[in-house]
Amino acid sequence: MRDELAATHEKTRWMNELSGPLDIPEVRKVDEVCSVLWGRKGKRLRAQWVLWFGEAFGCSPEQLKLYVWAVEAIHTATLLHDDVIDRASLRRGGASANAIYDNTLPVLSGDFLLSDAIFQLAENGNSLLTKLMCRAVKEVTQGEVLQYEHRFKIPESGEYFEKLNRLKTSALLKWASQVGPILATSRELPECTAFANIYGSLYQFTDDILDLRGSPTKESGQDIREGKVNEVTFLLLNTFPALKSELLKAFSEKTIGLSLLKKLEYYSKEKAFQKKLEDALERKQKKCQESLEVLLDKNLRATLDKLVCFTVQRLY
Repeated sequence: MRDELAATHEKTRWMNELSGPLDIPEVRKVDEVCSVLWGRKGKRLRAQWVLWFGEAFGCSPEQLKLYVWAVEAIHTATLLHDDVIDRASLRRGGASANAIYDNTLPVLSGDFLLSDAIFQLAENGNSLLTKLMCRAVKEVTQGEVLQYEHRFKIPESGEYFEKLNRLKTSALLKWASQVGPILATSRELPECTAFANIYGSLYQFTDDILDLRGSPTKESGQDIREGKVNEVTFLLLNTFPALKSELLKAFSEKTIGLSLLKKLEYYSKEKAFQKKLEDALERKQKKCQESLEVLLDKNLRATLDKLVCFTVQRLY
């Protein structure tokens, strides 16, 4: 998988500079604020999907260039907004834009980047893809509202996470998977969209596991500190109901103490929970791989299968 990622990064080296198709802002501070995150690159997973799916359907890198840039630009805009919402101080191994500039400039600069990406798509891109991007942005926004609405609450069922993942995690991945089939007018559009939705659920679940465990780039329990119950923590609470009672009390006071965080960490290592976690992860991985079987392009199937395995393996 690392070879595939490296090859795609090589094709998108032109993206190392924010400008791309961007209309250079008259107020250069906008460019400065957006470049805080853009310059750190990140995984650029959505941009890579545009290339992988696009090339599988016969599109050239030049045809895909606008869409590669647009999805990364909109993702960057959502991260600028996310960090303000979450009061985050770090992003991609450095200070977040809001930690550097306060909240106002990242919000406004994110608005500019979001607006410009939609403008560039409308001006130079496929009209259906422009409409679908507008829908994707609406979905991401609703996902953020849904998550904020559930702060300091324990969801009643797993249906909440299905909806959240579909709206928030999968929306831009889904769009990235649709670019190639739409430009090529392929009948495989529903299959590509279905895989993106299923993969988004797997990706978010592994992210939730890393949040519970902690990682070299992520402090453990960050979600719960912010009053968010993710899918993995939800599974932990259902495995040990006594924990749910303690968390409800802490949520009522909107204070998550160190003792509770340590208790969650302790119970997360229990065999009963680890078995449920492995089973859930295996089911999500299997569902992803089954959804790949209907794709006709064998090279795309192979790349995406490696991506699914790579997503799981990053936990170990």
